[in-house]
Amino acid sequence: MVPPNDFIKIAEESQKIVAIGKWVFVNSCDFASKLIKRGYKDIKVSVNISIVQLIQDDFTDFILATIESKNLDFKLIELEITETVLIRSVQEAYTKLETLRSKGVSISLDDFGTGYSSLSYLQNLPITTLKMDRAFVEDITKNTITENLASFIISMAHKLNLEVIAEGVETKLQLDTLKKYNCDKVQGYYYSKPVPEEQAFLLLENKGVDRNLQDGYN
Repeated sequence: MVPPNDFIKIAEESQKIVAIGKWVFVNSCDFASKLIKRGYKDIKVSVNISIVQLIQDDFTDFILATIESKNLDFKLIELEITETVLIRSVQEAYTKLETLRSKGVSISLDDFGTGYSSLSYLQNLPITTLKMDRAFVEDITKNTITENLASFIISMAHKLNLEVIAEGVETKLQLDTLKKYNCDKVQGYYYSKPVPEEQAFLLLENKGVDRNLQDGYN
């Protein structure tokens, strides 16, 4: 298994990321279909998107056509785009993302807090979710300034009608702190390391799914 950080840059520089990205998206939609067949009808599947993919002329058509070919509800698919990538290409990306949003596809701003986006960007971009970078979660129980920043991000996002997902949650104390500030969802090793498809199904079947942070996870 090769982690993404080891190959994505090379794939982007060589333009191989376009073919890889299409393969990933098709398989992600297949996974969403399998979830539905197993009775999990409201789980949203998120897919990371590269800037190289985003600037392709056929990007929007490919995304919509793939979702339709799998007979999926558009609202079950979310595209994750890193903050630095989206801000760097905001003019080129806006129309494409707006079209996808109009169909019901969710748009997530990944690694939020590490780039240089302004509040005006957050107000105007067609995004539905902020994914707070793990840098804010890692020290949230150790550093008052970090905790205050995290609470501010959550509060600001909610005032903009955006959902907040905290990345990199590894401890119960981090989870409890995020609950205190009404963070909507979390991801991280506290629940599970990244797993292959079949193990993901086992995780759902063995532990169940509770996507509401207020109720916890059993």
